[in-house]
Amino acid sequence: MQGSSADLSKKDIMKFVSGSLLRRCAVTLCALLAVWAGSMAALAVFVPDLIRSRAEAYVASLGRHLTLGQVSLEPWSMTLRLEQVALSDKDGSLLFSAKRVAVNTTPTALLVGQWRAKSFSFDTPRLTLRRERNGSWNLARFLQDAAGPDAADSGTTPSVIVDELDIRHAAIAATDLGAPNGEADWHVGELTLNLVNLSTQARDGNYALTAGMPDGTRLAWHGTLNLQPFDSFGEAKIEGLPVADLWPYLGSQLAIKAPRGRLSAEATYHLSLRGAKPKLTLSPLTVSLADFKAETPDGRSMAALKTFRLEDGIFDLAKQSVFFKRARLMGGDLNARRDRSGRIDWQAAIKPGPALTSSPSGGGGWKFRVADITAEGWHLNVTDESFVKPLTLDTGIASLTGSLQLTPDDGISLNRMTARLAGLSLASAGRDPWFRLDELSVSQSDIREKDRQIAPGNVTLNGLSVSMLRNAAGRLETLDDLRRVPLPGARARNTDAAKGWNVVLPDVALADGAVRLTDKSLPSPLSVDLNRMTGQLLSDDDGQLAYSLTGMLGGGNVDVEGMLRPEQGSLHAVVKTRSVPLALFAPYVLSGKPLRLAGGTLATRLDISAGRDKALVVRGEASADSVYLYEKGVAKPLVGWRSLKAKGLDLRPASRVWSVSDVLLEQPEARLTIEENRKLNLARLLSRPEAPVREDAAPAATDAGPGAIRVKAIHIARGDIEFADHSMQPAFSSRIHHLRGSLTGFSNEPGHSGVVTLDGGVDRYGDVKVRGRLVPTKAADNSEFSLVFRNVPMNSLNPYSMNFAGWKIEDGRLGVTLHYTMKDQRLDGDNRIVIQSIRLGDEVTAPGVSRLPLRLAVAVLEDSDRRIDLNVPVHGNLNDPSFSYGHLVWQAIGNVIRKVVTAPFRALGALLGKEGFDTIRFVPGEAGLAPPEREKLEELGQMLARRPQLSLQLGGGYDDSVDLRAMARARVDRAILKVQGFSPAHSEPLPEPDVSATETQEAVRTVFAARVGRLTLLARRLSPSAPSGAAFARQLREEMISRESIPSSDLAELANERVAAAHKLLLGTHPELASRVTVLPPAKLRAEEAGVPLKLELGTAPRPSL
Repeated sequence: MQGSSADLSKKDIMKFVSGSLLRRCAVTLCALLAVWAGSMAALAVFVPDLIRSRAEAYVASLGRHLTLGQVSLEPWSMTLRLEQVALSDKDGSLLFSAKRVAVNTTPTALLVGQWRAKSFSFDTPRLTLRRERNGSWNLARFLQDAAGPDAADSGTTPSVIVDELDIRHAAIAATDLGAPNGEADWHVGELTLNLVNLSTQARDGNYALTAGMPDGTRLAWHGTLNLQPFDSFGEAKIEGLPVADLWPYLGSQLAIKAPRGRLSAEATYHLSLRGAKPKLTLSPLTVSLADFKAETPDGRSMAALKTFRLEDGIFDLAKQSVFFKRARLMGGDLNARRDRSGRIDWQAAIKPGPALTSSPSGGGGWKFRVADITAEGWHLNVTDESFVKPLTLDTGIASLTGSLQLTPDDGISLNRMTARLAGLSLASAGRDPWFRLDELSVSQSDIREKDRQIAPGNVTLNGLSVSMLRNAAGRLETLDDLRRVPLPGARARNTDAAKGWNVVLPDVALADGAVRLTDKSLPSPLSVDLNRMTGQLLSDDDGQLAYSLTGMLGGGNVDVEGMLRPEQGSLHAVVKTRSVPLALFAPYVLSGKPLRLAGGTLATRLDISAGRDKALVVRGEASADSVYLYEKGVAKPLVGWRSLKAKGLDLRPASRVWSVSDVLLEQPEARLTIEENRKLNLARLLSRPEAPVREDAAPAATDAGPGAIRVKAIHIARGDIEFADHSMQPAFSSRIHHLRGSLTGFSNEPGHSGVVTLDGGVDRYGDVKVRGRLVPTKAADNSEFSLVFRNVPMNSLNPYSMNFAGWKIEDGRLGVTLHYTMKDQRLDGDNRIVIQSIRLGDEVTAPGVSRLPLRLAVAVLEDSDRRIDLNVPVHGNLNDPSFSYGHLVWQAIGNVIRKVVTAPFRALGALLGKEGFDTIRFVPGEAGLAPPEREKLEELGQMLARRPQLSLQLGGGYDDSVDLRAMARARVDRAILKVQGFSPAHSEPLPEPDVSATETQEAVRTVFAARVGRLTLLARRLSPSAPSGAAFARQLREEMISRESIPSSDLAELANERVAAAHKLLLGTHPELASRVTVLPPAKLRAEEAGVPLKLELGTAPRPSL
């Protein structure tokens, strides 16, 4: 029991003690809380007034005036708020004001010697800076007065830490009374800044500040600071500042969306306000911009930049200069758009505003320079909406280097600039690019604003590709797309508003270029390619440009070279083409026609010149070889030639004069057919189908014509023409071969006529001669020509004789001399037809066949030598729709035959001449044997071979009255033609000069003066009875012919040449006659109408001895 009592007493004692202690602690804690709460309440009540009074008193001691609105303190959070704060300078001007200032302090930091605030905020602060004429600033004076006279010598630096600094809607206004041009004002408004972890640490007597922003921006600064006079030196750095944070200060000037990107900068600086002018230097200075992007208000990208960095810079406020050693721009994208009025969206992005005022520091202007600029990986896209279809330029900028300098005196200068563009293209809206360039390189180039000069370096173009499209309407779509959009009320540009820029043309090199023209106006689209183009453009110190270009056109070569003189506005070029296939251009001629072109190549050498005061002139030569045009399904060509060469081209488009000196056409071919409907095949195959006429179609413009076409001479050699007439049955066919000769003096100008001189063979032994004068433009109004056919087999004309006379012809030879005059659409023909040894066959009886009494007519008309000689006049109206030349001739022959039958004695009285196979004739003045004469000699040889008892004596003859004149005429005419620059080939017949042409008249006078004498020429010209023009030239020519002296030995030599040619031909076909054919001395004979005869005498040959 005792033990138990003791235990209970101990428990009671411990319980009492513990309860008493707890009550005392609780009472003590409550007392402390009450004291602390009372203290906080006292602070909230009495401290604001204390702060107000002490602050105003302190500011007043500095000679300034401070007014405060409501002052409140939240003791629990230790937050002090000041409302309506205003600080005035000594002169009463406002220095600082704020709608509200709040600070949330941490008093415990004072225990470790720090001033620390959790937050420090300014709402709508206003700072007014003023610089006096002596260079002192009002803010610097206030800070100096507040620091006291010993502040500069103090070795201690307070440690200040602000966890968050918040400044909202701040504004700074500055006035500079010491500006060179008078008072200068500037204003910065609506500044908002939020800094976190702001601190200043004392390090070796320097200040340091680091801060971070909620958006990730980092600020760092350390350096020295002296307030009076203000002077600071140190290092500052900002990292990752969003460009959008600057937009409130720039948005009022730019009409674009707030850009994206982050700005960073770091520099070592020195800021001093000691002198009359503030001094600020930043060196070295580095500025960088990353992931920048700017967009228009509608969200279209204007610019994007992956990396932009300015390195090793120097900024000097006093010298007004900015220098950077390097600039790097990597991964950029630029987009621009030009509207229909010509305004670029980059210009529209800058809002109009008042003119900029002078800078506070004054000065003569800023200087800016970047020593080394490098840009890589850029892309450029520019769209111009001022065209009917907006044009877009798209290119990659693989690299760009150079330097930049901007000075007040020289303006902008870009030096040593190089560029390399890749994948450049031009495209109109809705279409594929029509211009492409794989690579464009520009070597070191300079642009100087002061000299207004652009001096690009060498330019290299690689992989050029140009595509042009001609649409179904026949218009080039690219040119249509590049038409400008008409603007209402648009006025011409004032080109004199500013001095023009001087562009130094660079040397340009082109490699691997190509141009394609696609023409969809044809039934089958056609593409023509000029590829493998290379070229150069070289300039010299005189501003002349030498250029050259080579390429391949359809497998042929094209070479162009020349000189361009921009100052004189003149151009010279030499264009050479070789082996260019004409098939490339055939669809333009043969489209819609059942024809095809086989082969054909074009070669040219053209000299082209033009100038500002000189019209375009093209001179040179051209040739087209192996050109053959075929009708589908026919093996032989319709028309064609082996070679066509045109020399002495002189083309003048401005005056519309097209001249050719000499054209040589070798081995031309033609297949002419009169079809069953009596239409010529060429007219059907080459005619252009008539396009349907629309009722609403506008009237066609009047065609001014091709202009003046002048062809001095066309030479034809070894021509071949096949003629067929299917309008009758059986069909007629004939062939003219070895066609040769010339057409001279052809022109479409009024009053000009051309001379036609052609010879050829007909079938096997016949020949044809064509002589005449034609007016190309009005052949039916004023032309005259003759055609002579000789030794044409009569049986080849059976289709005509059967259809028009009703008889077949088994044998006989035909000679026709046709002389026609066409005047005022009327044809008058004087035709002579000679038929030799005609043998009629069977009479033809068929429906629609005309029947003539030929057997009786032949019996009457044939003379003892079996020859029929007829004069058949032909007349007709060319305007008569039923006019048919063939029908007209056969009708005339039928009339003659009917007259012969009805009046045979009158017909016999009209017959003249006598000619047979034993009469061999030569053309006066010539010794060559024509095919008919060769045939006669062959027939004579055959007769002698069948009659060995006969001998033959051949005698060369001449007629001095005919041969002398022919020889004299040949010499005189050759001299006249030579003066005219026309020299017929040896195998060509000699044409007669056209004395109606002015050029021929001048040549006649020149030859007359040389052969007869200038005094005689003058006497003839001054004679009162002397004619003029063509008559005078004809008179002089006749006088020269009559004066030409031909020695008698020449006549004898001509006779010997004639007999030698006949003797050689005769023995060449029948060598066994050598012993029976002898040659007589030359003899004087009388020429007949057909020519000078060969003397032939038959005799008896001695019998061979047994």
